[in-house]
Amino acid sequence: MNLRCPSCKSDKIVCLGQIPVGRFLSQFLSGGNLYCCKSCHLYFRWPHLSQKQLNILYGKENINNWQAKLGQRKDWQIAVDWLNTKLIKGKILDIGCFNGEFLNYLGDKWQRYGIEINEIAAQKAKEKGVKVIADDFEEIDKLSSQFDAVTAFDVIEHTQNPKRFLWQMVKATRPGGVIIVASGNTDAPSWRFLGSRYYYCAMAEHISFINEAWCHKVAQELNLIIKNMKKFSHRESNFTRKILDLGLNTIYRFAPNIVGMIRAYGFGGIDVRRDKRLRQFPPSWLSAKDHLIVLFRKEY
Repeated sequence: MNLRCPSCKSDKIVCLGQIPVGRFLSQFLSGGNLYCCKSCHLYFRWPHLSQKQLNILYGKENINNWQAKLGQRKDWQIAVDWLNTKLIKGKILDIGCFNGEFLNYLGDKWQRYGIEINEIAAQKAKEKGVKVIADDFEEIDKLSSQFDAVTAFDVIEHTQNPKRFLWQMVKATRPGGVIIVASGNTDAPSWRFLGSRYYYCAMAEHISFINEAWCHKVAQELNLIIKNMKKFSHRESNFTRKILDLGLNTIYRFAPNIVGMIRAYGFGGIDVRRDKRLRQFPPSWLSAKDHLIVLFRKEY
């Protein structure tokens, strides 16, 4: 099989190593390999489940796995600041809105719309006043209206073709409107330190991984202007937590069997009895500044 980049279709790709066997939320899936496209800078997993298979799993998953409040989400806080600066009010669409918590915080000055595949989460969003207009982002193409702002937090890494996904967001945005995307950042020092064994790409539902270079390239191709870009940690952490995360991941980098032994004795938050290969699953590094949020503007 002649493997090509799912985003730009280039065959200039490099295998960066094997991804450890990981968990899909409450289920266990194989790891595959991590590849990097030298043409567009996208990182991606191969092989992976099809989008249809992933959607089935998302629809059945326990919504407690994604619970979050504004104070726990740095990306939401940044996005709110940007929106309050660029736009006072208007129509906003949040793709993967889950229970509508982000849209709920924006208040009634916005006409709030969402796309959410999980039925229970979508119902929670509706109870907050969010108009859930679809259950799959593929249905964006069918929307007749355009929005002043379109957002996607922790969604693009779940798509097979992130460039096409961003283009769908563009088509749903009015000229002069803004698009906000937040996801993991492969340029983060913590990611470079561990490569294909980094916890973020070891999550089996994560299949595409972006960075600043990819964002700049696709922005040019899709006639977008990058108005702002920030790196952030997915979770605010104190100094002690940062040191613990650094120490554990350093041990994992150079002596992964030690982490495996710890897990074998019931520590580490992962039940390895169901699959011994999970002993090699990387420890999380939530204190790392390994995420990226980007504000695009559609010119025309």
